[in-house]
Parts: sequence; structure tokens; C-alpha cells
Amino acid sequence: MRAANHLRSLGKGKAVAALREFARIARRPGYGGDIQIDPKNIDTSNEWCLATLVPLVFEPADPNGPKVLWPEDCITVWEGIPFHNVVINGTSGSPPSMAPLVEWADLRGKVIEKPLRPTDHPLEAADGLLRQLAREGNEQARDPEGDLRRHLRFQAWRMAGPLVEPDRKKARDRFDQAFRSDEKWARLKAEAARLDLHWDEQRQEYVAGRKAESGDRR
Repeated sequence: MRAANHLRSLGKGKAVAALREFARIARRPGYGGDIQIDPKNIDTSNEWCLATLVPLVFEPADPNGPKVLWPEDCITVWEGIPFHNVVINGTSGSPPSMAPLVEWADLRGKVIEKPLRPTDHPLEAADGLLRQLAREGNEQARDPEGDLRRHLRFQAWRMAGPLVEPDRKKARDRFDQAFRSDEKWARLKAEAARLDLHWDEQRQEYVAGRKAESGDRR
């Protein structure tokens, strides 16, 4: 979300230039494997980030023209939060280069100017999106034991986890029991509510404590 909002603020020319630079530097890791990314070191970047960034920063300049290709169908912005909405348990072959997405943005895209503004309740948002996808007929969302429920909850937890569970080591993946059990998940949501978790627009991250009103200074 921070990267998407920053790129949106740059305007089209600078955003495309930044994404081209990223595409030149980022690694092409293929499918699977342990990918260690250090957010402070661009040399550890993963090219697959372009599949998320381009659809979140650009929209078609011509509504009737070609779209952003396939990645946009895998992302749902729900209550201001971009969620990856598909569970892929296995694949084979070699993934295509993500660089053509940047060329699409340059030739056919326009920057989405309004910044993403995530809800103050990210854990509830994951459950809300699951219900919406089920209403739309998504078979993965309709399966109460399916991976999509855990996949969405895992993404929400990654944004709020360090605040909600400061003493817990980072969850390994979406198969963690906290994302499988409704009872454990309810406890996490209750703790997030107790902490007054909310999105800080200046810091571009979730924080705990009373939300500053207009004119407040902290």
C-alpha cells in the first residue's frame, strides 16, 4: 500500500520510470522457493511485485481498451486494502516476465490519483471480503475449510500482526492455526479493537492508540 500510494503521487512519467528501474534490478525467482526480501535493499527485490503494483497504480486510459492483462483479476481492493484473492497450491513451468506490465502502463495506462485509504479494521475486512466473494459465487470462498479463508486472514494479519501479537514470531504462512480457527481469529480481532488499531495516513501504516482528530497534534 505504501509503494502504491507513493507511485500514485509521482504522476505517470516518474511512476513509469521508477517501475522500469525496479524491473531492471529485481530478480526473476520463478515459481516457489524461499525468497528472502529485505525492504531496505532493492537488490533483493522480486519481479513479481510488479504484478501487484501495476494494477494498483494504473488504470486503462481508455475504458474500452486493453486492460492490465491477468494480474488485475487476482487483486481485490476491499475497504481500501488490496487483497490477493486466489489460492494457488501448485504450478509448473516458468513464469513470464513481468516487465510487459510496465510497458502497458506507459502506453495504455493512466495513474490512479486518489491514494489508497485502508479501513481501520483490517482483520474484519478479510472476513468481509470472503463473504462478498462467496456471494459472487467464488467456490474457494464458499468452502469453510478452504485455503482462501486462511489466505485472506494471513494477509490482514501481516499488516496488523506486530501490533496485535508483539511477542509472537511472524506467522510462517497461511496454514498457521490462527488463520484456520474462528475462535483464535476472533481473539485477534478483539485484541485489535482493544488497541484502537487504525491506519495512520502520514506514516502509511497501522498504529495503536487513540486516533488523532482533525487539528490534533501528537
